Amino acid sequence: MKYTVNEVYQQIGKVSHEHHRLAKMAEDLVLDNLQLQQASRWIPVSERLPDEDGEYSVWEKDDETGIGQSNYEWFRKINPDWSGEGKTVTHWQPLPTPPEGE
Repeated sequence: MKYTVNEVYQQIGKVSHEHHRLAKMAEDLVLDNLQLQQASRWIPVSERLPDEDGEYSVWEKDDETGIGQSNYEWFRKINPDWSGEGKTVTHWQPLPTPPEGE
């Protein structure tokens, strides 16, 4: 089958358009993934504390044994020190969004 030069250029244009569309989709997926990773990462207390009062998921270490565990703690900006009761909070992260309809 023979093609005209014009037909070949049209096909190249279609492929090029599809390539750009797929590249944009891949870029969007990478950005979404980075946002999800950032949202679920443990934030060191030494880096920053929460901006708002509320309950957060925390990683705390027992001051005596050094053993760490995940827990939930309330944070209040008026008293921004999470440490107490023999445990030291080293990292925190926001709680996940609750399921819809609950």
